[in-house]
Amino acid sequence: MLEQALVVSCTASTSVTDYVPLKAKKTQNSPSTKVQRAQHISNEHMFTLVKWQRSHVEGAVDWILCPFPLDLRLDPLTGLQSLLLCGYLLSDGTDDARPRTRSGITSKIKLKFGHKRPDTTEVFHRMAFPRVRPSCRHLAAGLRLCGYATVSKASGPREKSSSDPVFQYVGRHRKPNHKVFVWGFSFTGALGLPSFVVPDSGSKKPRKYQLTPYRLETAAQISSAACGYGFTLISSSTKDASKLWAMGLNKDSQLGFQRTQDSRHKSYDYVLEPSPVALPLAEPLQTRVVQVACGRAHSLVLTDREGVFSMGNNAYGQCGRRIVEDEVYSGSHMIHRIRGFDSSVVQVACGQDHSLFLTETGKVFACGWGADGQTGLGHHAVSSSAVEVGGDLAGVQVQQVNTYGDCSLAVSTDGQLFGWGNSEYRQLSSVTEATQINSPRCLPLEGCGHVVQAACGGTQVAVLNEKGEVFVWGYGILGKGPNLSESSTPEKIPPSLFGRSEFNPSVAVTRIRCGLNHFAAVTDRGELFVWGKNVRGCLGIGSRDDQYFPWRVSRHRVNIFLANKESNVQSMDSEEEQSTLGFF
Repeated sequence: MLEQALVVSCTASTSVTDYVPLKAKKTQNSPSTKVQRAQHISNEHMFTLVKWQRSHVEGAVDWILCPFPLDLRLDPLTGLQSLLLCGYLLSDGTDDARPRTRSGITSKIKLKFGHKRPDTTEVFHRMAFPRVRPSCRHLAAGLRLCGYATVSKASGPREKSSSDPVFQYVGRHRKPNHKVFVWGFSFTGALGLPSFVVPDSGSKKPRKYQLTPYRLETAAQISSAACGYGFTLISSSTKDASKLWAMGLNKDSQLGFQRTQDSRHKSYDYVLEPSPVALPLAEPLQTRVVQVACGRAHSLVLTDREGVFSMGNNAYGQCGRRIVEDEVYSGSHMIHRIRGFDSSVVQVACGQDHSLFLTETGKVFACGWGADGQTGLGHHAVSSSAVEVGGDLAGVQVQQVNTYGDCSLAVSTDGQLFGWGNSEYRQLSSVTEATQINSPRCLPLEGCGHVVQAACGGTQVAVLNEKGEVFVWGYGILGKGPNLSESSTPEKIPPSLFGRSEFNPSVAVTRIRCGLNHFAAVTDRGELFVWGKNVRGCLGIGSRDDQYFPWRVSRHRVNIFLANKESNVQSMDSEEEQSTLGFF
C-alpha cells in the first residue's frame, strides 16, 4: 500500500506550489523506498514541513517541522525511510507520538490540519529546533517519501535585512568547464598532441593531419589563442604565475626559450605539447594576459597592466625593437616589451611580418615590414618601432584592426572601413587600381550598411554589419559557390547559409575571421561555419576537400573563437559542454 508524502519548504509569507512526484528507488531491504534531499533558500523564518499521509488510516496526517537542511536517509535495520533532521514532530491530534531527540529533549506540538494544506501563516517560528528522529511507530507504519513541493514567495515588497542569512550554492572561485579542441596540420607540434608526431605505441603511425576537432587537455581555462605558421599560443586570464603556453615550431624563438632536458643553454626547435612561456613581468601575480597574436615567425602578447610583449623573428622590426644585423633567433631569450604608445593598448594583430596595435584612445600604431604599404606609415620601408598610423585615419576613432597577410583593415566606431597595404587581389580596388597603398584610405562600401567587424586573409576580405550579415570580396573561394572566385565589390553571402530561415528569422553572424585562404564565422546561436581552401585540413570538416559554401563544424555553442593559418584553433563554449582551440 503506497503512502503519500509532501515536503514543503516555506516561510511565514510563502505559499506551496509545484508538487513533484518522486521516482521509486529499489533497494535490497525495501522494494520501494525513496531518498531525496530537499533544500530551499528564503529570507524569512525558514523551516520545512514534511507530510506523511498513511492511506490505510483515514484522516491520519502527520507533519514534521524542521529547519534546513533536510536529510533523508535509509534505515539500515528496517529498510525504511528515516528522517535525520532538526525540528519537531507535529501531529494532527490522532497520534500522540513523542519524538526522541539525541540530546534527550522531548517536545510535542499539536496542529489540526486534517486533509487540507496548512496555512503557512499558522506555523510557529518562535521555537528552538533540537535534532530529532521520528518515533519507531512512524517507521513501522512504512512511511515513505513520495514527492516534494517548491514554494513561491508571497507578493508584496520586503526590504532586505542585514541579518538575513546568505546561502551560496556555487563556489565563488568556480570556473566554467571550458574544453579545448584542435585540428589541422600536426607534424610541427602546433596542435599540442605529442602522440600524433611520436606515437606512444610502435604499432601506431604518426598522424599528419587531424581533420576534425580533437580534444586538447589543458589544466587552465583558456581565454585567448592564436596560430602562426606551424606554431600556436594559448593563454589564460588568470593571475597565476603560469598564464601563457606555446607549442609547435620554435626555430625563431617565437615560443620563447624552451629549455631542453639535456642542456639548460639549448632550446627546443619543436615543442610538441603546451609548454609555459615565462614573461618578464614586474608583477607576475597581478598581471593578466588579455590577448595573443601570431605572425609568420613572431608573436605578440597583450597584458592588462604591463603592455605588449613580443618575441621571435625581428628581421623587419615586427617585434617593435631595434633590428640587429645577422641576429641569431634560435635559442634566443629575448622577450621585448614594446613602448611608445599614447595610451594603453587594447588590441594587437599580426600580419606575416608586421604588427598593428590599437590603443584605448582609438589610435592605430604599426611596425615591421612595409614593402606593400601594410604598415600604413606613408612609405614602403621597414619600421623597428611602433609609429602612429595617419592618412584617412587621422582624427578617426577606431574600434577594431585586422591583418593577416600583407593587407590591413580598420573599422571605426561610426561603422566605416579603412584599408591599406597589398591590393594585388583587388582587396582595395574600391579606391585604387594600384596594387599597393601605403597610407590608410576610407573604403566606400555600397549596400553593406554599418560595419562592425572586418577580417582579411592572404587574398580575400570579409566584413560584418550590424544586422549580422557577411560580405566578401577579393580572390579565392569566397563562399558563394564555385562560380564566384573573384570580385572587386562586396558580395553578400545569403543569411540562409548560416541558418536563417522563416522558422529562425533572427539568426545573425556575430564574429568573422580569415585564415590565409579560408573564412570562419560564428552565429548568435553559437554555431561555427567555415569555408574556403582546406589546406592540410584547416577547416576541420572531416575531409581535405575545399568548401565552397559555409559549412557548420560543430553542434556546440561557440563563445570565443579564433581561426588562423594552417593549424586551426577555435575557442568554443557549449551550453551542454563548454569547449574551446579549435576552442569548442
